Amino acid sequence: MSEPWNQWYPHDIDTWQGSGNIQALSDTGYRAVHNIMQDMWKQEDCSLPCDQKVLRKASRVADRWENCKEEVMDYFDRMESGAITNNVLRGKWMKAKVVYESRQKAAKKTNKTKTNHGKPSKASRSAKQSETIASRSADTLTVTDTSTTTKAKTITPANAVELPEWIDREVWEGFMEVRRNKRAKPTERAIKGILKQLGIFRNKGHDPNAVLETSIRANYTDVYEPKAGATNGKSDGYSKFVESVRNRQGAAPVGPSPGS
Repeated sequence: MSEPWNQWYPHDIDTWQGSGNIQALSDTGYRAVHNIMQDMWKQEDCSLPCDQKVLRKASRVADRWENCKEEVMDYFDRMESGAITNNVLRGKWMKAKVVYESRQKAAKKTNKTKTNHGKPSKASRSAKQSETIASRSADTLTVTDTSTTTKAKTITPANAVELPEWIDREVWEGFMEVRRNKRAKPTERAIKGILKQLGIFRNKGHDPNAVLETSIRANYTDVYEPKAGATNGKSDGYSKFVESVRNRQGAAPVGPSPGS
C-alpha cells in the first residue's frame, strides 16, 4: 500500500501541456501515459514492470492498448532492472520521499523530547523548525526537468539541431526564439517531438516552414496542423520574416521566397 505522501501526484500543467512529446501523442496514448505515470508515483520505486498485461491495466484504455502501446512505451525510460519509469517524474518522486521522511523523523524526535521532559527542549524546538522547513519544501514541490539521468534533460541550442533538408534554418531559429521568450525549454525530447509532427504534416501535403511561420506569428510554442483549405505553400509572411531577420544581422535583403 502506498504511503500518505505519494497519494499527492505533482502535476505542472504548463510544463505538461507545453511538451512537444505530449502534444505528439494520440488521444488514447495521452490518456494511457497519464494513467501509467499516476500508478508509477504510488509504487515503492516509482516504476512499473515492463509487462504488457500490467501496463494495459494501468493505462485504463482497455482494448485500445494495442493501438497505442508503441508510442506509450517510447515515452518511458528503461531501468537496469528491466522495469520502466519516467526519469523526470522519478526525480520528483525521490525528492518528495526525502522531504516526507525528514518530516517524519523530526516529528518523532519532537514527540520523544516532550515525553521525556514534559516540555519542549532546545533540541525539540530545533526539530520543529526542521519540520517546518521540510513542510514548506513539500508545499512548493513542482514537476520540472531536474533529473540528471534522463535524456530529456539535454538542452539543445537552436543552431546545433540537425534539421531535415526541408526545414529552413532561419525560420526554425525564429520559432526557437519564440519558445525561449515563452520559457519553453528546447530539450532533446521536445525538439524530436516537434520535428516528428512537422514530418507528419509534410506527409499530408503541408509546408513545414509555413506551419512554423504560423506558430511564430501566433506566438505558439508548439506546431499545429493547418486547417482544411489553408495554403500549403510559403506565404508572403515568410519573405518578410526572413528579410527582417537578415536585416537585423546586417545582411542584404532577400528576394521573393522559393515557389512564390
